[in-house]
Amino acid sequence: MAATTEMTHQVAVGGLDFDHVRAFGQHHRRDRTGNSGLADIQRDPDTGRPRMVRTIIADYTTALTAAQAITAALFARHRTGQGQHVRISMLDAMISFLWPEAMPSLTFVGEERDPSDGEMGPDLIFATQDRYITAAALSDDEWAGMCRVLNRQDLIDDPRFKTARDRSINAVERREIISAELEKWTADEILPRLLANDVPSAPALSRLDLLQERQIREAGILEEHQSEKFGTVRLPRPAAQFDRTPARIRAMAPLLGADSTEILTELGYGADDIARLECAQIVRKQSVR
Repeated sequence: MAATTEMTHQVAVGGLDFDHVRAFGQHHRRDRTGNSGLADIQRDPDTGRPRMVRTIIADYTTALTAAQAITAALFARHRTGQGQHVRISMLDAMISFLWPEAMPSLTFVGEERDPSDGEMGPDLIFATQDRYITAAALSDDEWAGMCRVLNRQDLIDDPRFKTARDRSINAVERREIISAELEKWTADEILPRLLANDVPSAPALSRLDLLQERQIREAGILEEHQSEKFGTVRLPRPAAQFDRTPARIRAMAPLLGADSTEILTELGYGADDIARLECAQIVRKQSVR
């Protein structure tokens, strides 16, 4: 994955200049997966080697933070009649995103503990006889449910695992026991039992598996649209479902130059001027999406 360059997104609410982006100083060209702590969270539990996330999560998280900030600033402008300048950096966005779950043990000044001690994230993936699944037994009720599912009621009151703290202290032993038990079952056998006992769980789907996943198909999360250039294309629907003003994909994203004529016309250029610009290859024209 290519390194993510630190950028500061500048949002001017009032002038509605939402798209101005500039580099955040000459000495801040750093990857935000690395210096936000995310690579440490993803590190290999056996070697301790930090690992990258195989997607540009810092970019996506900052974009979502910017969208939320724009909405809040527009609401403030509606209330006060005044716009404002909003600055958002990737580092700010990533630390704020990761802190509550991944770094809470750094909260109390003078009582800091290594956030990796007793880290539970890696515990969520388990092998069954035929595929990997996720299973999270974090609360006491979920732990009891997990034990019942595996026919290991003896572990419910086992002093090594009786409380969440006990299970954290004895995380390695707990995982070894649960892993061995889950490997006795197929995914289709164990998943319904886990769900029936309120243990959060799911198959660990491959990306290709998503296309056939029943929940995704029944919910209509993936849609098919027609493109004159590419034929049938598949896209996820807008994630937010509004009951009064439903969002939808009205058209494919324009190709480079598809809107040149319309934009130049709005700017006051005549047909002859636009033709000369196209002939000189100053602008590009596309007729399909």
